[in-house]
Order: sequence, then structure tokens, then C-alpha cells
Amino acid sequence: MDENERLKKHLLDLAGQAERQYRLVSSGFMSLAEQEVFTKLRSSFSGVRAYLYGGHENAERCIAAFLPEDLVEGFLQSAQRSDAASRNRGLNTAWQPPFPEGEDPLAVLLIEPVNRRFAEELTHRDYLGAILNLGIDRSLTGDILVKEDGAYLFCLKSIAPFLSESLTRVRNTSVRLSEVSFDLPALRPEFETLRVNVASERFDAVLSALTKLSRGKTAELFRQQRVQVNGRITEDPDHRLKEGDVISVRGFGKAIYEGISGESRKGRLYVELKKYV
Repeated sequence: MDENERLKKHLLDLAGQAERQYRLVSSGFMSLAEQEVFTKLRSSFSGVRAYLYGGHENAERCIAAFLPEDLVEGFLQSAQRSDAASRNRGLNTAWQPPFPEGEDPLAVLLIEPVNRRFAEELTHRDYLGAILNLGIDRSLTGDILVKEDGAYLFCLKSIAPFLSESLTRVRNTSVRLSEVSFDLPALRPEFETLRVNVASERFDAVLSALTKLSRGKTAELFRQQRVQVNGRITEDPDHRLKEGDVISVRGFGKAIYEGISGESRKGRLYVELKKYV
């Protein structure tokens, strides 16, 4: 049995557990290639809602989270009766699954220098190396966002206490870890607005402009199943995008399609995209 088949079996087992035991069940963090296996398998999950979730809107590494259908429906109906609950529990945020209160399987840890005066300028590679040197499996940790005040590490909640106690140094810099809120401004996505000139709203035309590849090379991305719209793999280059569609291309990042913003004298279209940076 190859790795993909093992992953499929594991995901189906998790979905079955969630349905039988009527509770949230989740996997470890998955790479982009592993997430594509999940996406292709999505229609095979019965009796559950399946989500990819990485703790922030532009997450690259994500877990698979499974919730029983009835549990999700009951939760959403209850929350809709309370505007305050909807706001406080993130129900207006498409990337965040409707977890029951207190059951988010992830944590986010701020890694900051003990003494900023003597701190080195640390990179993503430095933080990742220090974490892996602790001997933990990569599936226990997700994205690392390097910011001015340190780095934010997304991880399974179960491993957060160990990381907080064990990670004391990154390169030659002494560090401390503290669990922080997912709602921090530093964790909100940043965007670059792109205005590109295309022949039509056909997906392959927009994708070619976004990736700066020829139409031929863009077609190869579709054939390799590296293209997603709103979390679903598509191989259709003729697909017509709608405002608000989230485009994801493995190896090229993610963007939100904002629609047509103008037309050139030669009849070509100007379309706008908000690219995650």
C-alpha cells in the first residue's frame, strides 16, 4: 500500500470515528499534496462535515477536521439565534470550522526572545530547525509566521505544553513561548492587490496572469490537479470565476478573485485579485 492509499484509509477511519462516536475527530497537519488527497476524497465522507483547518486564513499546512452532520447543523442553528455568539465564535469566517466551544484542536504559540537586545535576526528555517531538533513529528506542527515581535507557531493543542517547556533556544537566541489568541491582529492575512489584463474571465486566462505562466504551462497545472477553487480541485480551464472565489495553486499561493474592474480599448478585460502575501 503506497503513502496516498495509507492516507486515504486513515482519513476514512477518522471520518468513521467522528460519525460513530458523535464527536470532533481530527488528523495531524498535512502538506499541500496530502491536502489534495483529502480534497479528492471529500465526497466519500458520509454523515460528517469535513474541513481543512490550519488556525489562520491563509494556512498552508492544515489538519483535517471531521464533525458529525447533526452536530454542525444544531450548532449553526443555535448560533444563528444569537448574533453575539456568531461574532464571538467566528461563524462569519469561512476558513474557521464551527467547532463546539472549547474544542478547537489547535493552539498558537508566540516564540519571542528572552532578551531582545541580544536577539539574532531569525528566519523561518531557524525556527523550524529548532522545533524539529526536539524530536517531534512534523505532523504535530503547522505554519510558522515570522513577524517583528517573534514567530507564531500553530500546533496541535496536545503538543503545546511540551513545546512551551522544551523549546528554549533558536540558534543562539534564548526564547520563551506563550499561548496567544487566534484573533491577534498579527495573525490576520495581508494582501497585495493585483490588476491584470486578460482576454476573458476564463479560469485559465486569469490563472496565466496570476502565475505569469504561458497558457500552455497553465494547462499543465490543471492536468496535475494543482488548482483549487474554494477548496475544491478543478481541472476545468473554462470555469468562469465569480467575485469572492478563492483560487489556490500549489507552488504559487492563493488569491481572492475580485472581478472585472475595466476594459481596454481593444476589448480586453482588467480583473482584480487580492493575493495573499
